[in-house]
Amino acid sequence: MPPREPLARHRLIPIFATVTIVLATLWLGSRIIRPGRIHPRPDGGAAADTRQDVFLIESGGSHDEVAAAFYCGLGSIAGIHTYMYLALPRFRIENVYEWLRRRYKLSTYSISPLHALHSHNNLRLPDAIILVTCEHDLFGADTMLQYYFDHGSQEHPLVCVIHHVDRFRAIEERLRRWARTNRLHLLTLSTHTTNELLTELAGHQNGLYLQTQVDTFPPIFPAPLNAAAATETDRLAVVVQGNFDDSRRSYLKLLLEFERMVEELPPPIASRLELILAGNGKEVGIPAKIMPYVSVNFSLEYIPYYNLLHQSFALVPAFADEGYYTSKASSSVPASLIANVPIMGSQKLLDKYGYLTSESMWLEDAAGESEIIGIYELLRRHFDDHGHERRSWRWALENKRQGARKRALELIVKNKRLMRAILGKKVPIDPLC
Repeated sequence: MPPREPLARHRLIPIFATVTIVLATLWLGSRIIRPGRIHPRPDGGAAADTRQDVFLIESGGSHDEVAAAFYCGLGSIAGIHTYMYLALPRFRIENVYEWLRRRYKLSTYSISPLHALHSHNNLRLPDAIILVTCEHDLFGADTMLQYYFDHGSQEHPLVCVIHHVDRFRAIEERLRRWARTNRLHLLTLSTHTTNELLTELAGHQNGLYLQTQVDTFPPIFPAPLNAAAATETDRLAVVVQGNFDDSRRSYLKLLLEFERMVEELPPPIASRLELILAGNGKEVGIPAKIMPYVSVNFSLEYIPYYNLLHQSFALVPAFADEGYYTSKASSSVPASLIANVPIMGSQKLLDKYGYLTSESMWLEDAAGESEIIGIYELLRRHFDDHGHERRSWRWALENKRQGARKRALELIVKNKRLMRAILGKKVPIDPLC
């Protein structure tokens, strides 16, 4: 009978291999210091000694696109690791983050729930914290912010995005210490809200905020758009986007004016019309006469949502609140640039949202009275009484779409410069993310 020792030694080999794998796994696990999934740069990233960590906090649960715009700006900086702490990522916004990372070779990021912030006391401090919705985040991340204020260096800034200037006084007390130590940087999402905030700060007692930096950050980023789908359609689509809330957009007024426009336009033009409602919230009542012309799209994922917008020739803001011209910024304006669809508006819209240009929007005098009247005047100018397109229509439409795309790219570059300035980076900037 042959000796049994070699067979026993052979049986021990898989045991040794298993033990080795387990030990290696435990060792690797001890090296992981951050929760969340890390998405590495395709080019390997920057050297460890140039690494900077940025915490991006959004506790309101409704500003996914603003967070995406910040990642677009931050991710373009080599060595930046963006750690997103999001209360409620909606409509598969993570697909947009991942598309941006792959398409433009952005730096690493992770997505973690908001409560994970409070379990990171054993980790090194971030180099910057950005509060995407400052009015909420100052309360939702108060423990982390206290630790950051006490232990962070004077060069570690707190960046606060103010959405509603009329709510600044409610949070001002929590910002005082940051202003006193010159560690506060305030951002707003539009030109008019920046101007309103500067007025508010100038009137504050003791001039506490006179040295605080305030900048405009239009929340713009590239989106994966299907340009062919927009040019192949024969529809004349107008889109309204956002929450289906009558306090935000005048849906009843809009629908009644659209019904009147359908009745007054030549039938060959009217038959091509479509009103697209894209958003979320409660149901919208559609008048029976225009139901064949209206499509309602609830809670689309972001990528098909932007492509739906892109197929339209105009985006209508339909503001129900005058505050969108004074103390708060509408999501409709940046959405038009992201989707490369010109927004319909008057000189007032252009003046208030100063990052727009006349080349990137349909600037119609009649839009000051009603955007639908502006749409009507635009169509009558480019179509004859028989509903035939004039030669000017395709040229005008393509010119405006190109203008929206050009302006979006310019704003992305400006946002990247701003992120570099906040983080003390002085490096060349590519045209895109």
